Amino acid sequence: MGSHLLELTGCVVDLTCRVVRRGGLDTPLTQRETALLSYLTARLGVAVPRAQLLVQVWGYSVRAHSRAVDATVARLRAKIEQDSRNPEHLLTVAGVGYRLVAGTSSRSLSGTNLGVVPARLVGREEEAAALRRALAESRLCTVVGAPGVGKSALAVAVARELLNHRPPPGGVWRCACRAAASRSTFFDAVAAGLGCALPPGGPVDDRLGHAIAALGACIVVFDDADRVVPLMEVLSRWLDRAPAARFIVTSRQRLGQPGERVVQVDPLRIEASRELLTELAADVGCRLAPAEEGHIDALLAELDGLPLELQLVASRLTALEPASLRSRLEVSLQVDPAGPCSRSHRDRLDEAWDVLSEVERSVWVQCSVFRGSFSVRDAEEVVVAERAVLDVLHALVDKSLVAATQRSPRRLRLLGLTRAYLRDERARPAEAMDALRLRHARWIQRRQGGHPCMADHRAAVCWAHGSGRHRLARDLMARMAVVEGVRGPETSVMQVVERLLADAPSPLVRVELLTVSAAEHLVANQHRAAAVRAREAIERGSDDPVQIARAWAVLGRALGALGQFEQAIEALQQAQEWLHGTERAWVMVRLSIVTSLGGRHAAARRQLLDALAELRGLDDPPLEAYVLGQLMSLAHQRGDLRSAVEHGERGVAKAAGAPRIEAAVVGYLACVYEHQGRTSEARRALSRWCQLARDLQDPRGQARALVAMAHLEQWAGCLTSAQELLQRAQPLVRALGHDGVEGLYAMICGRVAQRLGEHGRALACLDAACDLMDRVKIVASSAIARSWRAESHAASGDRTAALADAAAGATELKQLGNEVEAGLALCRWGRMLAAMDREEEARQRLRDATELVARVEVLPSSELARERLALHDALAHPRVC
Repeated sequence: MGSHLLELTGCVVDLTCRVVRRGGLDTPLTQRETALLSYLTARLGVAVPRAQLLVQVWGYSVRAHSRAVDATVARLRAKIEQDSRNPEHLLTVAGVGYRLVAGTSSRSLSGTNLGVVPARLVGREEEAAALRRALAESRLCTVVGAPGVGKSALAVAVARELLNHRPPPGGVWRCACRAAASRSTFFDAVAAGLGCALPPGGPVDDRLGHAIAALGACIVVFDDADRVVPLMEVLSRWLDRAPAARFIVTSRQRLGQPGERVVQVDPLRIEASRELLTELAADVGCRLAPAEEGHIDALLAELDGLPLELQLVASRLTALEPASLRSRLEVSLQVDPAGPCSRSHRDRLDEAWDVLSEVERSVWVQCSVFRGSFSVRDAEEVVVAERAVLDVLHALVDKSLVAATQRSPRRLRLLGLTRAYLRDERARPAEAMDALRLRHARWIQRRQGGHPCMADHRAAVCWAHGSGRHRLARDLMARMAVVEGVRGPETSVMQVVERLLADAPSPLVRVELLTVSAAEHLVANQHRAAAVRAREAIERGSDDPVQIARAWAVLGRALGALGQFEQAIEALQQAQEWLHGTERAWVMVRLSIVTSLGGRHAAARRQLLDALAELRGLDDPPLEAYVLGQLMSLAHQRGDLRSAVEHGERGVAKAAGAPRIEAAVVGYLACVYEHQGRTSEARRALSRWCQLARDLQDPRGQARALVAMAHLEQWAGCLTSAQELLQRAQPLVRALGHDGVEGLYAMICGRVAQRLGEHGRALACLDAACDLMDRVKIVASSAIARSWRAESHAASGDRTAALADAAAGATELKQLGNEVEAGLALCRWGRMLAAMDREEEARQRLRDATELVARVEVLPSSELARERLALHDALAHPRVC
């Protein structure tokens, strides 16, 4: 064999040591410069197109466009030419590419097409030794491992080592099989790799077998043979036909051939990853500062020791610091047309996906729900498959797509970037992903003996909060507290979160816990604290856009509760961009609620219909029930009572088995029944609401239900029953200390007092109700309270205040689009005007009310019909109010 030296004018290039020797001085070559020079050396005097160099040396796709070749050639000329402006050896071929012309003599690489590999393999000493032993003991060796783990680099490096020290007479040849998915393309790849003319006649596989046999003692590397269908059937024949040849195959799974030796390549350990990244960074002229070690280690932990990803990270360190790169880690899954790696991790995973069966794809995607390691039994509890989960997992482990520990008990796991790929690229279209996450959360909740990892816990808690399952989230938090040992007998869930936050090991964990803390504050009606925590989570940043979206969702809900509707809409829209499935539907529902509170009812209705479309196929009846309840609310406000009843009754049917959702829907349905004049149905609905709230031990729900029942009874004229119900609600309201519930209670107390003729007490109650509703920005209830208060002002003789309240209440309700309550307020305003002999203005209010009522389908016994009739009577008898 030659000494791998290229003699040029005034210098000698040592392609093995990667140096240019000139006048006693050594100038180092980078890995990319050496690879380019080696490729051109094997084709001395031949013009090689730029596109060919991009594909063969850089590993880009055939459609890639880059100036990387020109930049590398410019650096090479400065090192190997006497005058880089007037090159003698590395020449430009106009319109084509580049050609290498040797000087006095050339002793270039021969008997191989391996190209140049790194001077040493970092962290692969054990695997390299195992492959050397396997080649000494067997003629067929298969190197297996996960996508991007460095199988090809190991095989080529060991083959190069054999070529340098004990060269086989027939040479060492690499056949790139990545694109070989059929017999013809595979045979073309082998012929191109061997670089030999095939004997004429006979089948192609026989002729290739003869060509390999003609080489004598040789080593053939079939690289990236994952998709090679005909390899199994022809390999045994080639082994028989060429008894002196040895074969190395790199693949994700073993071939299962007799006498095959398998070498497993696992991800690099953290120390080896750090060493490799340092070398790769130095190759591109970047030195890692000691102060950056913490960020580097955190970055390496998230890359799972994949050399392919380390190459891409090293290339990006020229433009980004490690701390900044961590926040942009998602780019490592993108195709990188200007980077040094042969192809992106996403490409490799795409290829792995293409060769899987449907059931294997389904199980692989479902396994991505586990953040940490898991057992087969864990997978069987969470994963749903058409075949036995054990059999499918065995196939995925065999294909190196799920990693398995060698120690007992055996544990399985997905590499972090693989999990991100499955979550972002493959899980989104799957309609059952939310059901999967619910099974995962339930699995954590009921786990006995041993504990899931904290990453699984946090992911389940965040998802449960984001999906509106707050009770489940709190149960999971309580379990997390027990696992972490931070909860005593008097410790609250909120205190647990704060304790865990103090010891958060990484920015991602801190963002997750801040989001959970914000959601817990929101459940406790501490809206300002929730907003502060959510903003802190967003400002902290994370490489997980889904987690940041969850923080935006909590912030939007908190701002909506604080009455900052425009900011809330912006925050919820931010969350909507990254979430999907049930979480996205919940955000859309909350967005519609905030939009409606801001007075944009048509937009809110469109958002709810979009949420229903998002839920189609997700099999989440409780959330569908909630959406139908919101549609009922909007239909009721615009006066479409028939549609409101249809939505409400469908919602109640869907909410079976979800008592909290059923309570919310049935409570509002009672209000619709009341406005329709269907008193008996309204009473049954309110009784059901009260029972559900009692069963749920929900004092707020009980208080609201009792107050709503009191309102129905006063409207029906049963004032004694109304007073009794209010007395039952009073201790619950006081214990709650909730402004919204207290305001509602004060409103109904004031209305009952009006009916009893106690206008002084009524004014005091309604004044308090208006103040409380204004404080929590419940605009519609505040307007109704003003309209009622106008009657007590009129009865007390304060006509100015009466007309001001009546006008304000009716105008606000009309602007809000609440046609039913606006019609009632207009009728009350008209009666006051009629009592003041302002007949023309009263008739105008009657016309306005009639115009609204015409669009509202009500029964003659409804409150609206009765108010309208009372206005008619007032106009017929103007001095009677």
